[in-house]
Amino acid sequence: MELIIASFDDLLAYENDNNELWSMICAAMYKDIHLFKGTLDYWGCGQNRIEDELFHITKKIRLFEHAL
Repeated sequence: MELIIASFDDLLAYENDNNELWSMICAAMYKDIHLFKGTLDYWGCGQNRIEDELFHITKKIRLFEHAL
């Protein structure tokens, strides 16, 4: 899952958002969300709010906070 998230972050850096692909990633993560807590914590950047220090995918990852 870490490789998938990293690859999607790269995609966001160079292309427009791909909602269909993101939906498939979300579905895969929700199945076993507890297994990906460390990954979501890392890519969610904790409490950091400085825009230049976030990943491209951070805002999307933070949407999972309620599920953990």
